[in-house]
Amino acid sequence: MKKTASALSKIAYAIAAVILAILALNAAHYTFVHDFEDYSAQYLYEGPDSRLLNLLVLIIVIAFSYLLVRLLFSFSNTKEQQSRLVLYISAGLSVVTLVLGCIWVSKTYIPPFWDQAYCIEAADNFIKGDFTKMSEVYLKMYPQQLGLIFFESLFLRIWDFYGIFQYMNAIFVALIIFLSGRVSHEIFENPVAELFTVILTAAFTPLFYYISYIYGDVFAICACFFVAWMLIRFIRKEKILYAILAILVSMVMLPVRENTLIFILATVIFLAVMAIRFKKVTPLIIAALIVVLPLITTRGIKSYYEVKGGVKLDNEVPSINWIVMGMRGTLEEGKGVGYYDGYNYYTWSINGQDKKVAIEYSKEVMKEFFESYKEDPIHAVKFYRYKVFEQWLEPTFDCIYMTVSDHETSWEEVDLLYNQNAVKRLNHYCDYFMTIAYVCALACVVYLFFKDKYGYGVYIATFFIGIFLFSIIWEAKGRYTLPGFVMLFVLSGAGVSFIHSACTSLYYRFAKKEEPKKESEVNE
Repeated sequence: MKKTASALSKIAYAIAAVILAILALNAAHYTFVHDFEDYSAQYLYEGPDSRLLNLLVLIIVIAFSYLLVRLLFSFSNTKEQQSRLVLYISAGLSVVTLVLGCIWVSKTYIPPFWDQAYCIEAADNFIKGDFTKMSEVYLKMYPQQLGLIFFESLFLRIWDFYGIFQYMNAIFVALIIFLSGRVSHEIFENPVAELFTVILTAAFTPLFYYISYIYGDVFAICACFFVAWMLIRFIRKEKILYAILAILVSMVMLPVRENTLIFILATVIFLAVMAIRFKKVTPLIIAALIVVLPLITTRGIKSYYEVKGGVKLDNEVPSINWIVMGMRGTLEEGKGVGYYDGYNYYTWSINGQDKKVAIEYSKEVMKEFFESYKEDPIHAVKFYRYKVFEQWLEPTFDCIYMTVSDHETSWEEVDLLYNQNAVKRLNHYCDYFMTIAYVCALACVVYLFFKDKYGYGVYIATFFIGIFLFSIIWEAKGRYTLPGFVMLFVLSGAGVSFIHSACTSLYYRFAKKEEPKKESEVNE
């Protein structure tokens, strides 16, 4: 049984390694940027990148990180002392981020727009007993938004102002930094891995920009980290309380953002592997509950509003419409492929807002695409290459595009983060950051393929694979790949540690010196 679990883990690590190798090599060679002059438009351009410069930055960062470890841990002789120091650093970075985030929210005026605004308006109306929006086209199309609206209505009762959600996002970003370190600690028990996981998460600027974006995305990432932390602790400590907390958070996470279903599926795979490895049934029971109960919660919220609004929302836009929309687009300069183009609404609308008819219509369109792929497979490869890279090699993950609306501010310095020069600097910084994250994550999964003892890292690897596959088949959007990239920092942070160890071993080997003995840094 243990061999079976180990084989399954190796398969996940191998797949993740192939994906990360492709992304790392291409991140060093290409980059995708939005139109700097019209950042409110969804124009993407593929540009060249310097592999030599990326390599140089990577070497400098690894060298600096090694010196940082030597400095920070110079007075900490045991792993326990080092872990405690990293915990303090993690808490400190989280507090600083929270303070800066709250200042950002209090000094800026970035109102919700598009779907964000509609959901908040609906939540406000529902509090007042006005359920007329239940009969409007938007919620007929997207009843999955009712979960987000429900939880927004709870907090709008406390403070009837959208800013409450931006302050909450500041809290969630701070928690993401802290929880990323906790997840790393549970998986690797390696202070160096934990330290750089926290540093990478805190240094990922796009997360800070998303504080103003009120759509459940930041909460969902935070919830994913918490659930992962609790479930790995449950496996390690065998305390059912951790599993209960994970299930409770999942029951909020899925209704708020239904694309977290990918994370739940990764959770089920992880728990199944753990059940096989340790020959226990309990993880399978938890896996069943973590699927069923959030789905019940989601359905319950929808039913509640259907009763309140006196309407039945069972003719929504079918999922296949988003898949077909992800197959549309042409390979033209400045045009992203697979991006939102209104196809999901248009197809549903012209077919009488009938879900079943829309499904049959989209099936026929999908068949036409498959036929075109057979006729011109090279074009199909180019299309999906571009689609993958425009999401995974666009280093800001749409953080400017999604928050650059007609923002106003009472603090003119804030505009410095949105002018052309600032955005260009952000792109350059995130471009190097992205390459480093992919390379270090690749180093980690290669290491785990050969030396992972318990298989906890397969949780993050599986989720990353799931998000990657989702980005291929679904509507293209950098925001959708953001959770997979952020959780990847757990592997990237460990990769930094493994690179340090490899470089140290090589040094002593070539210097023909005996490497000093030290406590094991990993769970081996």
